[in-house]
Amino acid sequence: MSKLFIIGNGFDLAHDLKTSYGDFRDYLEEHHDDFLSSFEKMYEVPQIDYDHSYRLDIELLEKERKNEIKKSLWKCFESNLGNSDEQEMLDLSSDVVSDLQLDSGLAGIEDTMNQYWREQYGFINDLEEHISCWIEEISINDVLKMKNEFIQNSSDYFLTFNYTNVLECVYNIDNKRVLHIHGGIYPYCNTPPILGHGNKEILNKYNTLAMNADNDFDEANKSISNAIVNFFGNIYKDTEKCLTSNKLFFQKISTIQSIEIIGHSLGDVDLIYFEKIASIVKNDVNWTIFYYNEDEKLIFTNQLMSIGISINNIILEPFRKFF
Repeated sequence: MSKLFIIGNGFDLAHDLKTSYGDFRDYLEEHHDDFLSSFEKMYEVPQIDYDHSYRLDIELLEKERKNEIKKSLWKCFESNLGNSDEQEMLDLSSDVVSDLQLDSGLAGIEDTMNQYWREQYGFINDLEEHISCWIEEISINDVLKMKNEFIQNSSDYFLTFNYTNVLECVYNIDNKRVLHIHGGIYPYCNTPPILGHGNKEILNKYNTLAMNADNDFDEANKSISNAIVNFFGNIYKDTEKCLTSNKLFFQKISTIQSIEIIGHSLGDVDLIYFEKIASIVKNDVNWTIFYYNEDEKLIFTNQLMSIGISINNIILEPFRKFF
């Protein structure tokens, strides 16, 4: 019986790999601290007031701050990417316009402001490159096999949201049966890591504002709106494009007879892939999802039902039972 395994980051974490976005933050702090500082500034991350801290408390305060940031920003990293402080960008842009005070009014201001935006927010263009470098540093040489069914598996298919090549290198699964839907490491995947938010509304909003400003010959507001579009556009995950570019894989799995989901949170930004699978497999296919915490059971059930899966075809199992 042919199965589809849907693999999330919990799978890699179970193999003792440091692949959480909190681990990515640690990597940035060590190798790209300037980028990390600029990035977290965009998401209202609190800073420590060292002037009002006792010297002996600073290390403890920094540790507590870091843990809080990982919980608030990095735990749900991709969904939070679409919730940057746009109001701060708008306020800052108003200050920039006021400071320019051109003799000819605001005519010709667009080029000046565009240069400012590149200097202020251009750092975000390096995010995917940093992700790639981080993943390439994660060694899987000491990873132990935990799932006998996976070893040299030649009958099932694997849709993985992970960037690592654990399936191919540890379990010797033919990469023709593995789809890294969000990219991975060459030569097992030809697409570099893809990440981002799913907040298309904010792109539509500021694209419209930019178009209206252009029609009104309002160079300042056109530049401001385009700057916000560029910032959020560079970290937008185009899930529809991911589906289109991998349509052959989805055709192959149309005849699978059961689905098992391990280590995935079923977050909204990725739900489109599960909806696609539900639309092409038979209605009587069972969806088994392995949960880590008891409170995930209701969340997972509701998410699967929201894409049309009958509750009669949803099976919930504890995470430990998978391995």
